Amino acid sequence: MRVFLLLLALVFSTGPALAAKYALVMGNADYESLSDLQNTHYDAQAYGETFQDLGYEVTFLKDLDFDSTLEALDTFYAQINPGDEVVFVFSGHGWSDGKVNYLIPTDAPKQARDSLLKRKTIALKNGYDGVLDELAALGAGLTVAVIDACRNNPFEPPQGRKSLALGRGLAPIQAQTGTLVIFSAGVGQEALDRLPDDPGDQRLSVFTRSFIPHLKSGLYVERAVAEAQKETAALARRAGGHTQTPAIYDEALGDTCLSGSCVYQVTPVVQQQQQLAVAQPSQCDLLYQEAKASRECFEFEGYIDVCADHTFAPIARRFIARQCTVDTAAIQSGDPVKEVAPVVQQQVQVKPVVQSQSAQGTETPQTKALAAYFALQDKIEVKEKSLDLARKASLSHRVSSLEGDLQKLRAERAALSTGEFGDVLAQVEEAQRTLDSKQRSLGLARQFSNPSRVNQLELEVASLRSGLQALRSGEMDALADLARQGEVSQAILQQMQEVQGSLDDKQRSLTLARQFSSAVRVRELEQEVAALQAVLRSLQSGEPVAETKVALETGGPGHAETVVNSEADARVQGCDRLAVDQNHPDILSGKITVASVAFEDIQPDRAIAQCKQAVAAFPDHGRSHANLSRAYGRKGDFANMRVHAERGDALGDLYATRALGYSMLKGDRLPKDVTRGISYLNRAASAGYPMAQNDMGNAYRYGEGVEKDIKLAATWFSVASAQGNYLGQYNMASLLRKGEGVPENMVEARRLYKLSADTGYDYAQNMYGWVLYFGEGGAADPTEGLRWFRMAAAQGNRLAMHNLGRAYAEGKGVTRNDSTSANWYEQAAAQGYSYSQEQLGYIYETGRGVTADPSKAASFYYAALKQGRNWVVDRQSNQWDRETAKAMQRLLKADGFYRGAIDGIMGSGARTAMTAALNAG
Repeated sequence: MRVFLLLLALVFSTGPALAAKYALVMGNADYESLSDLQNTHYDAQAYGETFQDLGYEVTFLKDLDFDSTLEALDTFYAQINPGDEVVFVFSGHGWSDGKVNYLIPTDAPKQARDSLLKRKTIALKNGYDGVLDELAALGAGLTVAVIDACRNNPFEPPQGRKSLALGRGLAPIQAQTGTLVIFSAGVGQEALDRLPDDPGDQRLSVFTRSFIPHLKSGLYVERAVAEAQKETAALARRAGGHTQTPAIYDEALGDTCLSGSCVYQVTPVVQQQQQLAVAQPSQCDLLYQEAKASRECFEFEGYIDVCADHTFAPIARRFIARQCTVDTAAIQSGDPVKEVAPVVQQQVQVKPVVQSQSAQGTETPQTKALAAYFALQDKIEVKEKSLDLARKASLSHRVSSLEGDLQKLRAERAALSTGEFGDVLAQVEEAQRTLDSKQRSLGLARQFSNPSRVNQLELEVASLRSGLQALRSGEMDALADLARQGEVSQAILQQMQEVQGSLDDKQRSLTLARQFSSAVRVRELEQEVAALQAVLRSLQSGEPVAETKVALETGGPGHAETVVNSEADARVQGCDRLAVDQNHPDILSGKITVASVAFEDIQPDRAIAQCKQAVAAFPDHGRSHANLSRAYGRKGDFANMRVHAERGDALGDLYATRALGYSMLKGDRLPKDVTRGISYLNRAASAGYPMAQNDMGNAYRYGEGVEKDIKLAATWFSVASAQGNYLGQYNMASLLRKGEGVPENMVEARRLYKLSADTGYDYAQNMYGWVLYFGEGGAADPTEGLRWFRMAAAQGNRLAMHNLGRAYAEGKGVTRNDSTSANWYEQAAAQGYSYSQEQLGYIYETGRGVTADPSKAASFYYAALKQGRNWVVDRQSNQWDRETAKAMQRLLKADGFYRGAIDGIMGSGARTAMTAALNAG
């Protein structure tokens, strides 16, 4: 069990007007001799991200031994000047001799006398060389220390001693003037790490999850702690009446503000556990909260434009400075700024290859007029958004001012539109109106969950944006221009348009390849783009159509006709019907409409025979090779599976390319080769295949075959999601929900979960049910959430089964029914879900909805324990049913972990045995 100690030492000095803000965050989980900790990295990371959001320069380090800890501290001390604001965070094992608290590095010995332990661990505050003593000596203007340390004794006594002289938990801190000290639990209390009914994705301890949201929300620290005290105590009571009330020792001089702009009232904090009381906000408060919820650049910019001097304006300006590409001078002055969406949300735009003189770098009167026009248009858009916000906030004086600004800007735009280049500007305005109309249609399609229409409209919108960008850049549509002049025949014009389409596709792939550093693929695509550009130039110069058509094909004369004819062949279509995957690019693009076949439903012998006929008749038909490879995989013939996957890859079939990459990366059916696996996946992803893009996202998310980079993961997931890929949508939603690699955006996460769930993906159905059930990213709808849980559970999803068990236990959205709750937990536990197993242990121990059964209770507890669930380890002996405790002792004894008496007393011996079973896995 862990305890959290928060010390805020305030030493006010006459330092520089603008103090630097530094934070050192250390999280130890992997100990060499002591028991490993499961959640320390998550808590430390949460604190690090929080202080980073509050403007601190954060250094985050994990699993440090004694020497590394000293080195990290020395480096940290060296950058601090008098008056600086300093944060120190430690998450890991700790101990106390009753007077001084010590932080334990990863290489501390398991057995040692007190005197040796003091030399092998780091004193927090001992009056001369403790961490807080050193920081005070450096003259830090504000010191914040967050100590997250183990409450239980992690050491074994040396030979001949029964115990070490360790106090229960860490010792209280004698607060000095200017110091604020916070413990997550009072004297003699245990700080809970988890609750019995915590969901699987809950990684934070009870105090941390209660305290951090208030710290982030802009409250004074004292007020944030007061709110966390209430919430922590309420949450702890849910764990069998556990008592945990954080203690505070306050000698601070005045109120403590970490954000630079604090408030006293409680701002809304999304929490699963309970609703918080919220003070009545002002109109500017509402605008800020709306911007904060959307995390859109223009919302923050509009808020600043309307409420430049409001309490949260500095926070909004920091958000814009970090998340949006803007004019820094405009931010500092409080003037409105132009919105630029985060990179992850931007569409890749491809300009036409045939460029006008202006596009090649020569500025003309036309481009100057266009630049002036769009500069005005940008100003008008920002002012219109600001006006909408001002009207919503009923700020009449600001409404009048903005209406006057808009009137002037629109008059200037009208003057340009009637000038020499009015025709060009009229084209631009018409293109903009068409784009706006399509975007409105896209919004409706998303709202009413029409995936096919959404995909179609997304493509149309992307195309319109590309065309508008070409107009805005002063480029003209060279193909249409030539056609209007009658310089080419309609047949050649059509062929030129086809080449231009192929060129656009290749340029998009080249953009992705350059972005993700695929050097080999960049060279290949650059050659292909150059070849297509040459073909386009030849067409424009009047070369024969037939020769140009042959030049487009890599297989020589007649190759294109052969490939086209194969699509109508009964052998190819039969191969598709027996072996094609639903995620093949030709199905996703609508090129073929045959029903797909699930892998487990493939009849391998029949499919192999049919697909052999197809590749014999059309050896250059990549999809048939990919299908044949899939059929061989179903049969278990991995050698032939690889042969035909490689043939399909060589013929440009992206499904085959991705299949090779995935199998090699995972070592699934093919020998594991991480380097080649990533190479294949990167090539397929850079060519635009959404399944491979999602795979690349996962690779960067978990550091599999590449260096872990959560921002790159988010970019790949975003690209896959934008193409309607259900896995990309699900994974992007998960990052948005947690704020990993991208700003947290629950509204968008909820939308993406819905899109993915609509495809039938059971994990997305479960998560969409979750956000509905708890009201994340929108209004709560428990009844509808339960419907989605049931859909996922019907597909065998154990998470959804567990959530249904929880819902019936709570009686939220349904009539409470302990028996039905137990039944759902049983189904999830049967699939090995440890959270349900642990919950069933408690159910059978207490007889809640079932007949009490100590043996069953112990067996479920034990199964969960061996999967890493440690709730039972931290229970006190008086919290156990005696017979269940005996049954647990018998199980531990049978596996050699327990040597004591079967007496139902779960003392230190039994807890040590459970810890050993936990670590043994």
